[in-house]
Amino acid sequence: MIDSEPFHHRAFDTVFREYGKALTAEDNNKYFIGISDIDAAKDMVVRYQLPITPQELVEKKQSAYRELVANEITPQPGLIELLSKLQEHGYTNAIASSSMLFEIEFVMNALHINQYIDAHCSAQEVDHGKPAPDLFLYAARKLGLEPTVCLVLERIFQGKS
Repeated sequence: MIDSEPFHHRAFDTVFREYGKALTAEDNNKYFIGISDIDAAKDMVVRYQLPITPQELVEKKQSAYRELVANEITPQPGLIELLSKLQEHGYTNAIASSSMLFEIEFVMNALHINQYIDAHCSAQEVDHGKPAPDLFLYAARKLGLEPTVCLVLERIFQGKS
């Protein structure tokens, strides 16, 4: 829907810089893409010896993220047209994201796509985030559909090992 990873990276890096550290794009791509904020923060606090709790890191990151997205958000090319066509042909749509619920809702509102989305869910609502199937199965349940009739569109990140 949007290329949110640069926003997440920049927001975490903003917090790192408060403590005289930096989160490189290489490290972000290698360790943290696609996982929940709290899981990333737990690793980051230890790996980079940050003098805050994972929850504090997440809270500061979320604040920085909101500011970045509010000023710079743009939909992926073709997104609005795709959502409109899917709706026109009777498909139901869900967002299943590793992002926090407030981030998903913030993006939906900023892009003005609420009318196209029938459900949204976050990794914070399931026991195991991506790449485990829990989030996608939960999205299917929220739509009232069997997983076998669902299609997942997912961006593949080149830097993830």
